[in-house]
Amino acid sequence: MTVHGVIRSANFMDPTPQLQFTTLQLLTEGGYFDATVDGADAGELEGLVDAEVELTGVASEKFDGKMQVTGILITSNPPPESRS
Repeated sequence: MTVHGVIRSANFMDPTPQLQFTTLQLLTEGGYFDATVDGADAGELEGLVDAEVELTGVASEKFDGKMQVTGILITSNPPPESRS
């Protein structure tokens, strides 16, 4: 799936040396989406905050503790491309 939107936030996550990713919050015409970009350089993505981007990845549902759907998560390997 490919989404077009504006990056509202970018946070680098480093739970283990083998697992590094950046979480993004995207604002699109349809609302907010969360995305994770595997192995992405946090500095590069933080520079894209407030930029209009195109992100391609795999969509999945997010669930709460009661297994109720709470949103959409997009997982991507390549970093988003700026559309400006």
